[in-house]
Amino acid sequence: MSASIIPDLLDLFPDIVVVEEPTGFDRTGKPLGYGAARQLPARVLGQNKIVRGSDGQEKVSSVTVLFGGAFGVTPKARVTLPARFVPRNPTVIAISHGEDENGAHHERAYC
Repeated sequence: MSASIIPDLLDLFPDIVVVEEPTGFDRTGKPLGYGAARQLPARVLGQNKIVRGSDGQEKVSSVTVLFGGAFGVTPKARVTLPARFVPRNPTVIAISHGEDENGAHHERAYC
């Protein structure tokens, strides 16, 4: 997936978030390495929200990253947030996808 938001709306995504997807996993499920870094348009919000992680457990997310497109970001991705956020490399708890009649158009990462 790499569908981006229409250019007229990109002003709504003033941040750049770096996303690196794992290239493989060891026997314990830890990433062996990461692929190429992608700089994706986003709006990063500091807000607390309870979300259900990929393990089915409820967790508190303190940062929501709204990506300006459907880029195929996974919960195992390593993300680097803008400098105003601490920590800059939080763990991704969950990913949600926004769709309409034309298909996927944006994603949210909860960290």
